[in-house]
Amino acid sequence: MRPFRNWVRRAAIRVVRRPLEPIAKWFIGRGDVVQVLAGRSAGKQGKVKAVLRKKNRVIVEGLNLVKRHVRPTQGSPGGVLSVESPMHVSNVALVDPTTGCVARARPHVQAGGCGVRAALLTWRVAG
Repeated sequence: MRPFRNWVRRAAIRVVRRPLEPIAKWFIGRGDVVQVLAGRSAGKQGKVKAVLRKKNRVIVEGLNLVKRHVRPTQGSPGGVLSVESPMHVSNVALVDPTTGCVARARPHVQAGGCGVRAALLTWRVAG
């Protein structure tokens, strides 16, 4: 065996991945309207379908679609389906309900004493 090939094999074994650190404070939840900031679906808006907190990802309805090849079973005919794929939470931003533009959200205490997430510029309740 050639030594170069052996070196490549040893180098491939030493790859170490960092553990994923979950985000501590989330300002995006299920049912919120968000706008995609980066990627193929950049600039499009959609509703958050699911939040994957351990992976720091969200699934947005109708955006970031990928093709899945499904084997036919008794219940489904199979074929090529379009499925929403998770995207990183840093690539989406909350949409202000009054203006329809991207807004940052912060916790806000209302007059009744209950805490809500509100858009930072207008202080309207988000989501």
